Amino acid sequence: MFASEARNDAHPFMSKDTGLVHVAELATPRIRAVQTPDREGKQVHLPPIEGPQPGETERKKLASQGQISMLQPEIAATAEGLPIRFAPPAPKFRKTPLKVIASSIRKGNVIEQDGKLYVVLSAENIHPGKGTPVSQIEMRRIGDGVKVSERYKTTDQVEKATVEDHNFNYLYEDGDGFHFMNAENYDQVQVSKEIVGSGAPYLQENMTVKLSLHDGNPVAIQLPQRVTLEVVETEPVTKGQTASSSYKPAMLSNGVRTGVPPHVSTGTRIVVMTEDGSYVERAKD
Repeated sequence: MFASEARNDAHPFMSKDTGLVHVAELATPRIRAVQTPDREGKQVHLPPIEGPQPGETERKKLASQGQISMLQPEIAATAEGLPIRFAPPAPKFRKTPLKVIASSIRKGNVIEQDGKLYVVLSAENIHPGKGTPVSQIEMRRIGDGVKVSERYKTTDQVEKATVEDHNFNYLYEDGDGFHFMNAENYDQVQVSKEIVGSGAPYLQENMTVKLSLHDGNPVAIQLPQRVTLEVVETEPVTKGQTASSSYKPAMLSNGVRTGVPPHVSTGTRIVVMTEDGSYVERAKD
């Protein structure tokens, strides 16, 4: 029985679907002569191949030499005078940047400009009393960390790169950068210090962050908006001071200096914003 029962009347062993001649699965040696076109389209006669049916490794070797086709699961060769038919190459898809108006850009977005990627550090829409509203965008070039500042009309089209956001847990820091793990598939990624930036002091073990990946490479990070830290140094509480008084300087357990209300003392746990370290409230835990 032949590997394919679909036959062509023009050739008893030719598949109607592919035009390829299917070689019988015989245990005894046989001779196969095939003909294939060269680069100029001329038919070149290949020498016969003797011996038993080739295995998977041999089939791949013969296919690379143009002597058989690997398009079918069974072994196939061309009939005399018929060229081997190869499938067209699979199309390559490239993630196309999404065009959005400049006023919609936010911190953490990734912009593609002149073929290079930039992560947005800050974005502000300015509406002057007179004149055209503009968007002031501060960015960092992902390739080399260079910071740039661009000003667009709020209605200008900007290319927003396609990124995938995933949750990762923070593991540790070493000389190469910061290491995170995807809790779903346990994949680990390394993020450079330039990408983490000023958020580094607020990273805590097992903290869940959102990483933006472009072609599998981390390009931006988003920390939780708030974290809880301990005040390790501040001025003592003075009797008579109230919460409405001006803030006093304080050192937090992550080494960041901030301002706290006068009633906050050393050892107090407080909630701060990761964006700028500003005081929010006394921790409830």
